[in-house]
Amino acid sequence: MRKGLIPYINHYVLGQGWIAGWEKIEETTSYRFYIDKPTIKKPDKNLLFKEQQLISKEDHINLFWNYGDAKDIKLPFKKYQQVQFAGCINEYKRKDGSYDYGVYPVPYSKLEQKLNALTYYVKRIVETTKRCSDKELYLFEWEVKPQIKRLMFELEDAGDLLPTFYYNYSHYKWELNEMKTITNNITKNIRSIHSNRKFRRRMKIARNTATEIPEFKW
Repeated sequence: MRKGLIPYINHYVLGQGWIAGWEKIEETTSYRFYIDKPTIKKPDKNLLFKEQQLISKEDHINLFWNYGDAKDIKLPFKKYQQVQFAGCINEYKRKDGSYDYGVYPVPYSKLEQKLNALTYYVKRIVETTKRCSDKELYLFEWEVKPQIKRLMFELEDAGDLLPTFYYNYSHYKWELNEMKTITNNITKNIRSIHSNRKFRRRMKIARNTATEIPEFKW
């Protein structure tokens, strides 16, 4: 029994370990993952995982993941793969009637993944869209900026549910503010070029179509 986890029952934790195996739990929609050599820590959005308060280091722990009614699940893991996880400590009953403690994942912020996706999207806009065109302006005003704003709200709402395996709250806040500043400069530059006949000719822009695209209000 993992007694070091008892004070943290129903508490949110972060963890890291290696997948030793898994199985589907009979007559349920859940899987049990066997996590080898897990390190369990107390979340703090201002600290990286490696800096956070240690709760426990265990020989192994069970991670219970409910896939709902989904069929033909293709698990995105490989045996002996290192994984990070987040969830609540809870009690469960073993087959022999005894009790132990495992981790039950709960919804948490996917900010890191969303930021990476947004960065890739911006790169694709730059690579595939005519420079300083009205299309480029529209995409930055009404595709990129709203996403940045949503991620800013998500960062603030996450609190200590923010996984900090890669970066902490301060870094994410800085990164989002940088993206906001850069996109503002890009749209300002496009509008400036559209408003100047000399620049329009140089960029082969027929007319000032930027005035037809509203500015995004932060």
